Amino acid sequence: MSFLISLLIKLNLAKKHRKNYIILKKSHFGESILKLLFKKNLIKTYLFTKKFFIVFLKYNYTEPLVKNAKIISKSGKRIYISHYKLMSLVYKNRTTFYFLSTTNGLLEGKDALSLNIGGELLFQITL
Repeated sequence: MSFLISLLIKLNLAKKHRKNYIILKKSHFGESILKLLFKKNLIKTYLFTKKFFIVFLKYNYTEPLVKNAKIISKSGKRIYISHYKLMSLVYKNRTTFYFLSTTNGLLEGKDALSLNIGGELLFQITL
């Protein structure tokens, strides 16, 4: 969970200061998050060394692709969402990506809907 918090804070700061990349400590959970962000085309790419990830951010001309990154479920207050509630969130906000921890692993909202499952709502990214 600390990787996730660090990622979202650094994404928001990089957007504000127009940075091209961010550096994060390496972790197994972090690698699965970065793979999913890369698959959903939200980051340009990422590299890894023995101890760190280097995440290259995506820009539309001079504007950052990611407008806002927000954590939803916290360690003190877990937020679980059913398939039906997720459906209304995903189709109501088309420019927002929701990421869930499910029994099938870490999934984006539309992928979870295609599998008819819900889960713990971890974070959201708005374009």
